[in-house]
Amino acid sequence: MRVMARQENDNPKSVSKPVRTRKTSTATPRRRRQGRPPLGDAGPDATRNALLDAATKLFARLGYEPVTTGAIAAEAGVTQSIVHYHFGSKQKIWEAAIDRLMAERIAFYDTLAEKPGGMDPLTRLKLLTKGLVYANAHNPDFARVTVHEGSVSGDRMHWLVESYMKTAFDKFEGAIREAMAAGAIRQMPLRDVTLIIVFGASLIFTFSGMIERMYGTPLTDPEAATSYADSFIDIVFNGLKPDGAPGAAPLPFRVPAATD
Repeated sequence: MRVMARQENDNPKSVSKPVRTRKTSTATPRRRRQGRPPLGDAGPDATRNALLDAATKLFARLGYEPVTTGAIAAEAGVTQSIVHYHFGSKQKIWEAAIDRLMAERIAFYDTLAEKPGGMDPLTRLKLLTKGLVYANAHNPDFARVTVHEGSVSGDRMHWLVESYMKTAFDKFEGAIREAMAAGAIRQMPLRDVTLIIVFGASLIFTFSGMIERMYGTPLTDPEAATSYADSFIDIVFNGLKPDGAPGAAPLPFRVPAATD
């Protein structure tokens, strides 16, 4: 019996098939665009904070009326529906932006090395004043918002006053009243002294761009803010010294009545 023992390599039909290799892509991998990652990849808190950042920036720069929820969404890099999902309306995101601004100001006050409590009335008032200057230099957006809203009486202005302004003014009025009662400063109209201190320590920072243009350095610069705070306190409280001398005589003219 003949054994047919052909090996596979002897059979011309038994040629091994070539091994198919997987092609390796030589294309350059797609790079993610530098900058802020898409908010769709972020959690709800990150998206909400980005919306508040955008809203604060626009409301401080432009005021309430020109800003739309669409503009806020575009600034934050999301769709308009996301604004309504998180806040419901432009009014609500405006209020939320103010709430966060004030929370940040309170937290900033808490970081100051010297606290005004447990001090004599004059030192306490000076430290409150210096703290207000520093808070506005650190972030002048709240002062900018009050400039827009404070010029016209309306619901937003009333909300600002009732929610935040009254509390801040009460704190300063209390400190001024105590300093007057202690004989540390002259007896003058409480309203006038309060307005001079509070707005002098706040509204100047809404002109930071103009000041930078004129002097080369914005007033929000830490060194410039410290210098302004010291000069402001020196001028105001030297003018309030109870030195026994009579106050300055009224100027010989009256402010004319406003006309409609």
